[in-house]
Amino acid sequence: MGDAAVVKKSNEDINPRQIIAKMAAAMGIEIDADEYAIEVVKRGDKVIVPTNVPLKEVIKALVAEDEAERQKVTVSTTVAVPPWDGAMAFYKAIAEETGLVQAKEIPGSWFSADKPPTELEVEYELGKTMTVRWGRFELPTLENALAETGISENETSGEMDFVAKITTVRKHQKRARKILDRMRDIAATESIHKGKAFSIQFYDADGDQIKIPTPKFFNFNRETPIFRADLEKAIDRNIYTPIRYAKQLQDLGESLKRGVLFAGKYGTGKTMLASAIASVASQHGWTFIYVKEPKELPLALKYAQKFQPVVVFAEDVDRVAGLARSNEVNNLLNQLDGVDSKSAQIMTILTSNHSSMVNAAMRRPGRIDMVLQVLPPDAETITRMVTSFVGTGLAPQAELGGIGETLTGFAPAYIKEACGRARLEALRRTGNIDALITGGDLTTVAEEVKAEKELFAVNQEDESSTKDHAELGALADGLGAASKIMKDSLKKAMGGQSAATTTTRQ
Repeated sequence: MGDAAVVKKSNEDINPRQIIAKMAAAMGIEIDADEYAIEVVKRGDKVIVPTNVPLKEVIKALVAEDEAERQKVTVSTTVAVPPWDGAMAFYKAIAEETGLVQAKEIPGSWFSADKPPTELEVEYELGKTMTVRWGRFELPTLENALAETGISENETSGEMDFVAKITTVRKHQKRARKILDRMRDIAATESIHKGKAFSIQFYDADGDQIKIPTPKFFNFNRETPIFRADLEKAIDRNIYTPIRYAKQLQDLGESLKRGVLFAGKYGTGKTMLASAIASVASQHGWTFIYVKEPKELPLALKYAQKFQPVVVFAEDVDRVAGLARSNEVNNLLNQLDGVDSKSAQIMTILTSNHSSMVNAAMRRPGRIDMVLQVLPPDAETITRMVTSFVGTGLAPQAELGGIGETLTGFAPAYIKEACGRARLEALRRTGNIDALITGGDLTTVAEEVKAEKELFAVNQEDESSTKDHAELGALADGLGAASKIMKDSLKKAMGGQSAATTTTRQ
């Protein structure tokens, strides 16, 4: 109950109910005067009753009030947040209101009678978890109170919203409602994942959609990707700048919704780019969602809308948006168009090793606004890579032109491998583990790496050629066998005569 609970009581001498009853009788209406009672007010631990009220009536009223307070009531609420956010918020709200750390489990559940409550390990930071209750459990500090958690499908979005319910006696109804109201506030302002970087999976190993997808915090690769200078400027201008100055751009009426496609060959650093963007996004209050499988991109875009401002990063988009206009492609296009709003704060970043295979319908403003080509490093880029990879182990004034010229066009992985070998070369040359790496060391191993790559390419070409010859041989054998079968069939149909010598009689 609150500070003041009102109960109606009778007074035989001075009671307005008698006046009302008499007035009704005069009008030919018969009513029960006992339905009308004067007020007995309860304030805290005190009960205030009107004067001239018989004690018997007061006791009767208080008994009735006590019975009313012990009636079972249920309060519940549905919050349009991921279940993990809701569970954490409910846990915190209960702890704030009741001081409860552990709750007594009650078998069965409002949502599923066959499933007992469980303790869930909810990850709220990378490597950090908190145990929360899920299902049905008792709240000992509230008389006969049961708390329950569950999910319900949102009719508009089709996603699973969090549902919380408390069943208690009427006396604690306001307190139960206070817990749920506080839970809504926490869920709205203290999301576990909003403003953080995580990956997510929407389908299980069997290809079935996961009912409650569980985000996994993204483990940053601390290495900063190094690209050609013009590409680095384009990344800074088109991705990092909108993230850093989101509010200022919105104040100017600029849209933060944009789509970027990074196109390039395998090994040019597109994947490492994800970590770099995730780091910048998290530093500036943006959510970063990494999509493991490109087919999950439409679901990820839908999921991302509740985490704005948000970056959605997916690789190999050509696998889900190929040249053929399939239902899969249409689904993705519809989802991209579904967030086509000036107020939307969703940046979609895609990669492809075969950009020419991306459906043309994707390649227009509003879906993919720009295509940034990721080329293998040139000599100047290789120089910066070597300086970064080797660090303080590089000799002052080391000449880097040799490795830059030798490995131009090679993927960053080859440059990194050469730097590792150069450290071994410096040790071999000097016998000193602390020896600095010279330009000569780098040039020597660069020639070695180049020779290996060329040899590997020749071997691949030979293997491919051998495979092609084998496939052609198999095809020839197959055609020969088919030809023999056809000849034998024709010969049998013509009564054993040779197909080559048979003539038609006129």
